[in-house]
Amino acid sequence: MSSNTSIAGFAIRRNGSCVAPLGEIDCGGTVAPYRVCCPHEAYCPRSNSYNAYCCDQANYNCTIAILSDGPFCANATWTMYDNGGYFCCDAGLAGYQNTITNSNGCANPGYQVANGENFLPPIGQKPKATANSTSIPEPTSTPSQISTFRSKSSNIGAIAGGVVGGVVLFITLLAILMVVARRQKQNVNSRAHELQKAMHPKRLELSEGPQHSAPAMELESSVGTRVSTEILAKLLVLVLVLVLATGAKLKITKNTALAKGDFSEKKIFYVSLPTLPSPH
Repeated sequence: MSSNTSIAGFAIRRNGSCVAPLGEIDCGGTVAPYRVCCPHEAYCPRSNSYNAYCCDQANYNCTIAILSDGPFCANATWTMYDNGGYFCCDAGLAGYQNTITNSNGCANPGYQVANGENFLPPIGQKPKATANSTSIPEPTSTPSQISTFRSKSSNIGAIAGGVVGGVVLFITLLAILMVVARRQKQNVNSRAHELQKAMHPKRLELSEGPQHSAPAMELESSVGTRVSTEILAKLLVLVLVLVLATGAKLKITKNTALAKGDFSEKKIFYVSLPTLPSPH
């Protein structure tokens, strides 16, 4: 297990006792009255002779690992000092050495050093890595946004499909109505011709050329058919234009959403179809 974690590192010197409210672990004494303390999640080294260190696992002497990865304090907020060996003090406290007893400690603000004592300069620590320190780039879109975007794209596709289906249905109904109207007109003309023939048989027999009733009726039917065909063609062109315009609007809306990353609801475009003329 690596020692370069948030709980492994050099221990802190406490004057008298470790801080119980912080749950610190007492790993033994140095020169009285100082104690060696580690964070509550850490472990004391297996041997008391290495009690200047806090380890990240039990029954382990982590000296070599800490020195190779560090140096750093077990708590990154502590300040590190060197007196022929590293030790740590609380932020705001000054580390000092006693050359007579060959010891060191942490002095409160305003402390006056005695004979043989000297303040030590703080030294820098190597930044500590944690178990989850690997940087993972944040995705540009969250799964919920992707799902939302896919949902909106599906809605746009459904709208387009509905418009096209409606247009196809309209064209089919229009064609059926035109065929029915044409047949009804032919039936009416046929019945009128038969009725006229029954009422004036001789007049029909004596009629000549372009004055004959049957050709006149056929001409009328042909003109009606031609007019109906022209109306149908114009309606089909109008419907085609509406379909193309609607498809272009839907495509522009979708492309705009992709370019801007806008996943909000899109406006639905409705197609107003022309009113059908009632068949005569």
